[in-house]
Amino acid sequence: MAVIPIRALLDEADVVDPTVINKLMGWSNGNSMDSIYRQVTETRLTRTKNQFEELITNLNNI
Repeated sequence: MAVIPIRALLDEADVVDPTVINKLMGWSNGNSMDSIYRQVTETRLTRTKNQFEELITNLNNI
């Protein structure tokens, strides 16, 4: 089984929210405007979880 970096999985799952991506990757948002106006919310994390679950389901069906 191939090892796929988490960042590549985010792309495959169509996760495009930069705030969530930074949080999941452990990157700081401190120097960006996003840190002032955007926060990681439960809704954003739930959406990302659902995207990952859909990706995994699709991969299992291949």
